[in-house]
Amino acid sequence: MNFISSENGPLYSRLSSSAHFRRVQPDDNYHKVFEYANPRPAFGWEAQDADHAVELSEWRPERRSFVVRSASGGSFRLTEQFFPGWSATIDNDQTAIQRCHEAFQCIALPPGEHRVEFRYHSRWPVTGGVISVCSLLLLLTLHCKVLYIRE
Repeated sequence: MNFISSENGPLYSRLSSSAHFRRVQPDDNYHKVFEYANPRPAFGWEAQDADHAVELSEWRPERRSFVVRSASGGSFRLTEQFFPGWSATIDNDQTAIQRCHEAFQCIALPPGEHRVEFRYHSRWPVTGGVISVCSLLLLLTLHCKVLYIRE
């Protein structure tokens, strides 16, 4: 997470005095860039300890895949907006996605090693395609009627 401010900007004093942000070098420009000092990955176990491990397998716009291991299981977080269209599987079995941290996605995982996958599939491209085809047919029909009337 980055913030941009000038030395006269309203956030500058808070950002420069905060231990959570550091100024990106070189900083000889009018605008100063601050980055979050200790960001968490966009995925992981809610309980971060030696008992819980995660390995990223794939990160594509519509798919996130992980290999996860835990002796006790727990809640696995994907810091991706909780939004319709996302689905999750554990070892290729569908599982429910829960809202966590008000806006993100979490799933409950049993103990052991598992392959976790989050997929996004929007229903809007199909709806948009149907609307486009119907509009095209309507325009062609109207065009043909105009040509018929002129004859």
